[in-house]
Amino acid sequence: MSRLADARRAVKVDFEVIVRTLRRRITLRTDSSELYEAARYLECDPEIEGYASEESLVRLEVSDGIHRIVERGNVLQQQLHSRELIEFLYANLFDRSIRDDPTLPIIHGACLRRNGRRLLLVGDKGTGKTTLTLRLMLAGYEVEGDENVFVYDGGAVARPRALYLKEGSLRLLPEIADTISRRPSLQDYHGQRIYNVNPRCFGAPWRISHGPVDLVILLRSNHGGYSSIRPVSSLALVREIVPEVGFPADRHGAAIGALVAMSARTRGFDLSLGDHPQAIRCIEAACSSLD
Repeated sequence: MSRLADARRAVKVDFEVIVRTLRRRITLRTDSSELYEAARYLECDPEIEGYASEESLVRLEVSDGIHRIVERGNVLQQQLHSRELIEFLYANLFDRSIRDDPTLPIIHGACLRRNGRRLLLVGDKGTGKTTLTLRLMLAGYEVEGDENVFVYDGGAVARPRALYLKEGSLRLLPEIADTISRRPSLQDYHGQRIYNVNPRCFGAPWRISHGPVDLVILLRSNHGGYSSIRPVSSLALVREIVPEVGFPADRHGAAIGALVAMSARTRGFDLSLGDHPQAIRCIEAACSSLD
């Protein structure tokens, strides 16, 4: 029996994690259980409509205490610790996403659908965008993404990426906190866990498609206070969105044109985000104004 057990231990089993950009489906493969658990923080495999996906393979290896990323026989990065390797991969996936559509501006915002209509939530980090996105999911909205949205003349499309929720926000989502706490996570430099979640964790679909934007909601944090909403003009909407946009280096004018075209076709609102039930009622009222 000891010989059989030794033989089993000698067989290396490959683990796989799938990550996505709009045009690429990337398999992260490793025979290291440590690297597999770390790489699960990047898991992302939504249904993506309207884009052909190129398959590619990236190997994660560890040898003599050195962690490596290998693609097509080339070492892309090596680090002493798995965490630093995953952080490099996180940034690398963003770069690959940008290279998919390098001429498009990209907004820092969440993208959701409701009854066939698409709305964007745009705001600075720390405004509570991810928590509100999950709250809206529980209220029946379909979540496409909560971090980046590419804008083109005909509309927008979310960048494939899991939702990342900080440990401190679990108290704001007591109904699903237990499910979230069992998801893959990474500990930040302050010792706080950040969880990888997506709509499928809660039995909801996760589909990304491109199309027109019907509603843009600008988020202003009002933690602990009331939520209220007011309409904004198309001009004010463009002015407020621009600080949250990453522009392609050599196509600034065309990118501004795409933002102006999107804003001219959509309704804009400014939401003071405090109490979540009130905020959802405000968003429902904004959606109803489109009828």
